[in-house]
Amino acid sequence: MSELEQKLSRREFIRLGALLGGSLAFQLNSPSLAAQQKPRQIFERSGLYNLDSLPPITLEESNTVIPLTTGELREFDKLLLNKVSKYSLLMGKDAQFKGAYSRLVVKLEPDEIYANNLIKEAKTSIDDIFEFLGNPYLPKPQINFIVPSKKEDIKFTGHSFIPFYLVFKLQKIVKAEYEFDINGKKLLMPEERTESLAGESGIPITMEVKERGTNRQAKLKVSTNAPIFYATSSDIVYMVEVPAIEVLHRAMIGHTSKNFYEDSKRRTISLPAEILSLYTEYNHLEEKFVHALSILWLRQYNTKRKILTREEIEQRFARYETMEKYRGANKLSQHIERIGVQKAIELYVNNPNELFKILK
Repeated sequence: MSELEQKLSRREFIRLGALLGGSLAFQLNSPSLAAQQKPRQIFERSGLYNLDSLPPITLEESNTVIPLTTGELREFDKLLLNKVSKYSLLMGKDAQFKGAYSRLVVKLEPDEIYANNLIKEAKTSIDDIFEFLGNPYLPKPQINFIVPSKKEDIKFTGHSFIPFYLVFKLQKIVKAEYEFDINGKKLLMPEERTESLAGESGIPITMEVKERGTNRQAKLKVSTNAPIFYATSSDIVYMVEVPAIEVLHRAMIGHTSKNFYEDSKRRTISLPAEILSLYTEYNHLEEKFVHALSILWLRQYNTKRKILTREEIEQRFARYETMEKYRGANKLSQHIERIGVQKAIELYVNNPNELFKILK
């Protein structure tokens, strides 16, 4: 074989490696990742699709009031300040934050074969995390997996089960509303931002204020059978962890709500902002606890499934500490490892203050 033929053969070999999704190149350069190619193929599409052409669908039923973290509120304040600087009428005027709302926007998943493979893996991971936890306080919820082909397939109410919708893309539009007083007239000014999500429990929150004699009492209601959404276009580490984490949230929500309502009864709460602020506190404790449990679970799950690299897992866990609602999850997971998972779950259910003292 001539030198030219050898070069052409090498070039064809490299091209073939690229056509096969780079698996041959990985075998040459990264043995550890090459060994994981087969499990990772679950997260590969069955064919070519023009995904950019998929139309966005707004889910009006997902509209709900939401709590904002301190960091999120700061971000909206900055957006408002930039807008106000363009209007002389608003310069120097104080703005009052009135509340925040969100709605979901999705693009439907066109690859049914790919979606069905993801469902099989999701079922495996969900079964595994509940077997790993093995606690009577956390029975596995009834989940029905659905790959919607049209907007009408996505329903938020009327289920005896929790629908788990697989969609190609998932976004949350968050709107914060501010009120200005301009010479006695109220001017409402909204600010919006969009965030992409890997998963979301589409739980609508409703609030009401009741008059009780001369007192006002604010109440908050949280739906229990609202749907779960799962984005099939996310990074692989999210696609592995999201199904188990979102379903675990649903198993936990009854205990979170109980602790929240018991605390609210001990307080005099008359304004929607006050009840929402208290709910935010308990919601963030649940986030930290669920993700702390998932840290312990995901390491052992990946040892069996061999889908992710160690670096991918550790980078994901480190990212928790950069987000306000997850911050402390790693420290909490170490505490849970010391006292035991069963003890930690019992404390979360019956004495959350004791469990979370370590984060104060």
